[in-house]
Amino acid sequence: MKELYFQTATQLARGYRLGDFSPMEAINAVLARIDHCESQLNAWRLVDTKRARSQARASEKRWLKGEPRGPLDGVPIAIKDVTETKVWPTRNGSLVPEARASTRVDAIVVERLKPQPTHHRITTRAWRTRRPGPATTHPPPDYHPGLA
Repeated sequence: MKELYFQTATQLARGYRLGDFSPMEAINAVLARIDHCESQLNAWRLVDTKRARSQARASEKRWLKGEPRGPLDGVPIAIKDVTETKVWPTRNGSLVPEARASTRVDAIVVERLKPQPTHHRITTRAWRTRRPGPATTHPPPDYHPGLA
């Protein structure tokens, strides 16, 4: 079996349903992997460990009762730093202070993912431009997702 942090959403959901592993085991594996790699990659703007574990614990209880909220219940999900969230600042890859990056709304995608243990903010290029952001693993200079 692949490490839990390399499992697909489908594989995780199947594992939860069969009792092979739990959302808590999955989130702990993901968080440990982030701890192991982050100093080299600088890929995460924010990691909300407490919220992630709390949501994974609640998901685990639902799976044990056979009552998951949906097929992605308990699957760890990261939110890009250009997606508005109420609970975390949205800086769009910039160095805008947290107080100025607050928003009072969740993007539609965040609303629809609420049952999942979303717990991270992934870094992005400043203001979604070609200028490199803080991550140290950048795509080739001639690549830009909006131009592909």
